[in-house]
Amino acid sequence: MSYSDQPFKIQSEKRDDFTILHVFGDLTGESDKALGASFDEVAGHGKRLVIDFSNSDYVNSAGIASIISLLKRSKEAGLEMAMTGLNKHFSKVIETVGLNDFIDIYPNLKEFSSRLLK
Repeated sequence: MSYSDQPFKIQSEKRDDFTILHVFGDLTGESDKALGASFDEVAGHGKRLVIDFSNSDYVNSAGIASIISLLKRSKEAGLEMAMTGLNKHFSKVIETVGLNDFIDIYPNLKEFSSRLLK
């Protein structure tokens, strides 16, 4: 069952030394293949992978497993991984499973970008 009516999709955006994956819709087991395929398309670009969840309302345990898989694949590819745009539900789930100890989390893309300049 979907939390929102928004269909799942991912848009990638390559910047100078990082790539953003903009996630739209719920992050569940059904989104795992699309997330993995998007990672495959951008893994060779830049030093960082940023996943923007500002257009995603819900994550379940299968979605968390997808994030863990991306974290592992990012490390293997030599990429730093960050997340932005987490709502309260998403933030609570990420903190509960302890992913915030392994992934940098920023309130939004602007904050992430400003941290790169420091």
